[in-house]
Amino acid sequence: MSAHTTGPWHIDGSDVFAKDDSLVVDCSIAIARPDLEICANARLIAAAPDLLQALDDLLLCIEVDALMPESVSFMRQARAAIAKATGAESKEAA
Repeated sequence: MSAHTTGPWHIDGSDVFAKDDSLVVDCSIAIARPDLEICANARLIAAAPDLLQALDDLLLCIEVDALMPESVSFMRQARAAIAKATGAESKEAA
């Protein structure tokens, strides 16, 4: 898989732009949806690079500290989300 467009991304209406102001996606052309839903989708897409980085960093902290019994479950969820975002296969926690 090729790397995604580098974040941060920002929105202008239903358009999502990279930090160099190049268009990443126009959410309004994908499927006809109500305007509020299109804008909400654009905000979610624009947050994707930041969410991926935050989840990756959080996973590293949990793996290092493993402070809570729920950590293994959280790590599985984090790995699955990262795999979905990157197109990689999920690696289950041991």
